[in-house]
Amino acid sequence: QRVLLTEEQRHMALVLKWRRKSWRRHGIDVTEATAALAAHDGKCEICKADAPATRTQDWCVDHDHSTLRVRGILCHGCNMKLGWVDRVGLAAIDNYLAKSND
Repeated sequence: QRVLLTEEQRHMALVLKWRRKSWRRHGIDVTEATAALAAHDGKCEICKADAPATRTQDWCVDHDHSTLRVRGILCHGCNMKLGWVDRVGLAAIDNYLAKSND
């Protein structure tokens, strides 16, 4: 007999499949990711949030895109912001803030 999943259950199954694939791509298994998170008291290494953002998003494996070196475990929000800052650069942000304070 087939068990019918709700839309939410199907979505969560896809999220979990993607998450495992993403961590595996960076050479991290679930045990290592859990240990990395525990090393920082179960919190994002940047904003110190104790939850990854939403129930459909898990902790992100932050890595340097040029070297693929893993830097740490972040919440989704910080990982997205850090990726943007990597592309734009802190100097551009600092210049903008300094100009707006004049």
